Amino acid sequence: DRALVIERDGLRCLECEIEIVLLSHKKYFISVGGEFHHIIPMIYGGENNFNNLVLLCHSCHLNIHSGSEIKKKYFQHFENFLHSKKLLLK
Repeated sequence: DRALVIERDGLRCLECEIEIVLLSHKKYFISVGGEFHHIIPMIYGGENNFNNLVLLCHSCHLNIHSGSEIKKKYFQHFENFLHSKKLLLK
């Protein structure tokens, strides 16, 4: 699923659009400056799959988890992005 997220998000932070460098090692991706974020946290029943993961830079990821303004607009932004790209999977 993470490889599909990388392809969908285009190696850019979904929030600020900064380019993210990913290195591939065997079947794993090592992120340099980027992180995978669970839209619905796993502790609240969110899954570790394509529809619940986005690629963010470290700074935006910290802002989302700190309760900043980014977090408030984030959910609608992501849903609009998926619908515009016709990437929302069932």
